[in-house]
Amino acid sequence: MKFLWIISSLLVLFSCSDKIDYAKSLEDEKKQGLTQEEAELRSSLISQPRYLLKLVIGEEDKFSGQVKIDFNVKKKGVIRIDFSDGAILNVLANGEKVKDFYYNSKFFLIDSTLLRLGANSIIVDFERSYSNDGSGLYRFVDPEDKKHYMYTDFEPFSSNKLFPNFDQPDLKAFYSLEVLAPSDWKVITYAKEEKKTPEGQKVRWIFPQSNEFSTYIFSMHAGPYHVWEKAGKIPLRLFSRQSMAKYVKPDFWFDMTEKGFKFFNNYFGISYPFKKYDQIIVPDFNWGAMENVAAVTFREGFVSKGEATRKNRRSLANTIFHEMAHMWFGNLVTMKWWNGLWLNESFATFTAYLALNNATDFKEAWKTFYSRTKQWAYWEDQLVTTHPIELPVLNTSSAFTNFDGITYGKGASSLKQLHFLLGPDKFKKGIQYYFKTHAYKNTTLQDFFAALEKGSNRKLSKWSDQWLKKAGLNSLQASFECHDNKITKFNLKQSAPKEHPQIREHKLILGLFNFKEGKLKLTSQKDILITDKDNLQKDLVGLNCPDFVYPNINDEAYIKVALDQKSLGALKKNYTNIEHDFTRLMLSKDLWSMFLDSKIKYGELLSIILPSLDNEKDHSIVLNHLKSLKELRGYIIFHKKEDKSVSWLSDLEKITSEKFKSSEEGSDLQKEWFKVFVSYVHSKDKLNELKAMLGFKSVNGLKIDQTKKWEIIKKLSANQVEGALELAKKEKELDPSSEGDKGLLYASAALKGKSNKKKWLKEIKKEEKSLGDLRSIMKGLTPLERDVDNKTRSKMLGVILDTLEDKAEKSSHSFLKDFTWNLVKADCSKDFTEEIEDFLDEEEVPAVVRKNLRKIKQENERCLSIVQKSLEKSSNI
Repeated sequence: MKFLWIISSLLVLFSCSDKIDYAKSLEDEKKQGLTQEEAELRSSLISQPRYLLKLVIGEEDKFSGQVKIDFNVKKKGVIRIDFSDGAILNVLANGEKVKDFYYNSKFFLIDSTLLRLGANSIIVDFERSYSNDGSGLYRFVDPEDKKHYMYTDFEPFSSNKLFPNFDQPDLKAFYSLEVLAPSDWKVITYAKEEKKTPEGQKVRWIFPQSNEFSTYIFSMHAGPYHVWEKAGKIPLRLFSRQSMAKYVKPDFWFDMTEKGFKFFNNYFGISYPFKKYDQIIVPDFNWGAMENVAAVTFREGFVSKGEATRKNRRSLANTIFHEMAHMWFGNLVTMKWWNGLWLNESFATFTAYLALNNATDFKEAWKTFYSRTKQWAYWEDQLVTTHPIELPVLNTSSAFTNFDGITYGKGASSLKQLHFLLGPDKFKKGIQYYFKTHAYKNTTLQDFFAALEKGSNRKLSKWSDQWLKKAGLNSLQASFECHDNKITKFNLKQSAPKEHPQIREHKLILGLFNFKEGKLKLTSQKDILITDKDNLQKDLVGLNCPDFVYPNINDEAYIKVALDQKSLGALKKNYTNIEHDFTRLMLSKDLWSMFLDSKIKYGELLSIILPSLDNEKDHSIVLNHLKSLKELRGYIIFHKKEDKSVSWLSDLEKITSEKFKSSEEGSDLQKEWFKVFVSYVHSKDKLNELKAMLGFKSVNGLKIDQTKKWEIIKKLSANQVEGALELAKKEKELDPSSEGDKGLLYASAALKGKSNKKKWLKEIKKEEKSLGDLRSIMKGLTPLERDVDNKTRSKMLGVILDTLEDKAEKSSHSFLKDFTWNLVKADCSKDFTEEIEDFLDEEEVPAVVRKNLRKIKQENERCLSIVQKSLEKSSNI
């Protein structure tokens, strides 16, 4: 009887759409999550959902609850309700008990015969285990005080890991929430509680009905969190677990939050649409932060146990603004489906930097955008895995497959270019029209561009097609001729890779530099619009012949600059004499790019960087050079000529040690030099020097705080220093925190020996520990140190790939991503490339695994090219 009911239900559903064959593909749908076709079908059947959710939570292994779903049926059909990996205890449909229904551990179906046109109500009693991978309802037990904390993370398709619902962004809903929790816990969600009622050893928290918003931004966090509060027009609260509270600087959080609201309320033209604003700092978070309505979660990495540097504070402020921007773009106005994810994230990224620059004293904001966000995009756009910004998303399982530097970096860079192209006032006018027109609604890309067109009175269809629907990175090079020190011809040549030949429209600022008083000074600049391969600049004819040309000063265009030969020669000889900070900053990244493209050699790169570090006053530029030095190590350690590699590593170990010790005591720069120094330490003497630092509170004025102690111990462990594991165990006794747990796990996994590596790989494979702990094991298992257990690491690659194959269809997106990146380590060898190629040819693996393996393979090939073409021909420092 039950089997016949299931078949009849499937046939009814199939009759509603000739595109979805449930009878054929139920198992595939379990793997896919929710397809766009299914979401569109469900939206055509129902509307106006309301949830009354009641939860019972505590320190037990499972939580339970009941949800009452009220909704409107527009036309008859079988209704899918999403609920992942739980137990359904009882179902009532319009007051009648549902005795038989199909449930495949991912969703269940309600037969159309149980529903009526118009208002309907379904009540579901359920229970489920807590999550250990960070999605759904995640529970964390603090190793210091054994207190339990929990938080939710739902994007894109995990609210159904908390309770049964219609989990798709265009079925916005109203929520009411009741939570029965231990009496010493706090419960945090979309609104402040309406009342709290004691019930024995627990308290029932009752929350008022919410505004209308999508399921993925609903949230519920609970535990004995420490709280800071600040009253105001928008009530602010900040939460952390109790053992972390002493490290949190609430004044900075509140100051940045208030500055953000002041900026966004004005810029977006609509006041903050929710009633309060909470920020919850949580452990083991899979992302930087998440924009849940009025209850934003942040990873604990934003809390410094030592003194926070300006870089740390700027990064936190930027993330606060990013998540706040989502309250409008994403929460108030929401994408219809996940193909709009890129715009959601890109808009928040771009406007966060806009706020950072305009509302705080972090006036280096756009320099940071260039150095971080745009470089990520440039790297991603030159990989074999590049893709257009706007892509179809067939199902929720693939929503995050292209969640990368194109989604965030290129998308945000494109919006920055559009902001410059339209002008700031017209861009802002279009954005305000967008929010006022679509508040509490779902939108598409076309809605967004229609608003910008209205604000700017300019058609954007051609621009949108060039930038959003075509992949690839354009390059730009100036070409000019002079006679009697005057320009006679000037051309800006735009090119595109043959795989992605799109030529685009770019608006940029051209800068001409000339030598004056021993400096290269900006003598002329001009806004220019280029649209073709060749772009003659006739109005430059007659100007003084430049000694140096940079065709994208101030970073307005998303384009790769290739210097002309005259400018390249001037750069190599006069980099530190360029009197334009933003141009020097951009050149600091161009130098690294030229090294990666084998256009300059190792020695040439260092001959420019190292002198600059002695005199550079712009901290942003110094940070770029230090990042290049750290990344350079990854190529040197695999150099095949052992004498060269050892010599280069020794030279840089010595240089970075001297810079760390000679930097201003306690300064941000000293902290950054310390990190670079630790990365280069490899000799017995310097490893012993690091080991000795563990016994001091400070070294050369640098405080050796708990985080730095674990950095040192990890380095010692990775280099197989005798007694490193014992040091880790001893430090763990002194540091009972979760950071101590992870440090000991790293050190234990780093211990040499094939049997030890296999033991920890088996531990990873079981997935019984939290994903945060598993990450620490993964990172320790195959550390990239020169000549440290290389044979074991090489032999382990096959075992790691076999494990990856085994886990591919069983594990979460987050686990597979971390497993691939942290364990499959390129080693700059042809054997590595061949083994990855064979694996990809023979195995069917999820798209996220295939994509990341292709990236790692390409980086391995880049390393081979650099070693062959550049390093072998370079001299010592």
